[in-house]
Amino acid sequence: MAEILSVIVGGAIAAASGVATQLSIHIIRTREERRNRMITKFEELIAAIYEHERWMDLKLHYHAFREGEIPGVNPIGTIQALCSIYFPQFVVASARMNRDALAYALWMTKAGKKRLAKQPDAMDGFDDAYNLYSDSSNAFLTALRGYGQEQFGPKTKNALEATK
Repeated sequence: MAEILSVIVGGAIAAASGVATQLSIHIIRTREERRNRMITKFEELIAAIYEHERWMDLKLHYHAFREGEIPGVNPIGTIQALCSIYFPQFVVASARMNRDALAYALWMTKAGKKRLAKQPDAMDGFDDAYNLYSDSSNAFLTALRGYGQEQFGPKTKNALEATK
């Protein structure tokens, strides 16, 4: 009877160990998959912000100077979707950048109308409109860089020291 009991206990320990090992592996894989997905989405967010800056530049040249082609789809939707779904702490920064981009776009439209009317003051207000957008875009990117370093960067204070 003692032998049967020891076999049963040993089997139960082995089964529990197997279940615990599989559960641990599953948890580790799930965390790693989530981390990799977040890194990918973070990279997509940063790329979309730079794409938006390029889009605004194309918009400026088209509307204010009638150079180039009409820019394609505004990437702000991608930025706001990524913030809403994956990075809600940046929803306010994306909304601020969008608000300032809209003000800059309004200036572009007015400048284009003035240019068409051959008014000499067509470029008046450019610095203010552009700087407002540029400042909010740069602040957004700075906040993202800090978050990226904190969440996905090296676990040391200085990455160069880690290679020494």
